[in-house]
Amino acid sequence: MRKNIRCIVKAGFFILMLILVIVSANCGKSTKPPPPPEPTAAELTAEGWQLFESNEFANAKPKFGEALGKDGEYADAYNGRGWCNAFLDLDNEAISDFDSANSKGLGKQDAHAGLAGIHVGNQESLSAINSARTVLSQDSSYQFSHKPAIDSLDLHLILAQAYYGLGGAYLDSAQQRVDYLNPPNDLDPTNPATWIVSGVTYDTYAEALLKEIQRLEESIGGY
Repeated sequence: MRKNIRCIVKAGFFILMLILVIVSANCGKSTKPPPPPEPTAAELTAEGWQLFESNEFANAKPKFGEALGKDGEYADAYNGRGWCNAFLDLDNEAISDFDSANSKGLGKQDAHAGLAGIHVGNQESLSAINSARTVLSQDSSYQFSHKPAIDSLDLHLILAQAYYGLGGAYLDSAQQRVDYLNPPNDLDPTNPATWIVSGVTYDTYAEALLKEIQRLEESIGGY
């Protein structure tokens, strides 16, 4: 009987020691937190827009690229990268991104606002007119949320520039946009006495109209 009791006690002692060893081993291990989830295309795009809004276009562009690496169908990432390319004077890349944004389902306002600025800068008047009118037909008081200085007034200015670029009968359409942007102007193609801009009299109506458009660009231009 005593021998059995000793065996039981001895076995219990070994079990206790084993438990203590296991507990001690577990306590000695550091518990690592699980790795954070990888950012989504939407989160990376949001980071890109934050940088864009701070005028960090070169740093924002890769964020939009990372977003597209996560989801190649994410339209707003194309839109963001397009605007970065536009401000970095990479016109062809910007046009490609804006076209992709539209084809992937982005609302056409932002991408076409970007395209309008690029096309008028490249003297592609008809394309600039098409893009600017597309935006204004959808929202006559358009404002680019990520750079509010770009708004509907810029698009009317682009239309004035583009119509002027076409010349001839289109000068009347350019004048209509100038009248919208600056109603007090009294430029009249039939009256040389009105061909005055900022106190300077010009020899031709076309020259006076161009100077008025350039003056408006200095005061309105948000691109």
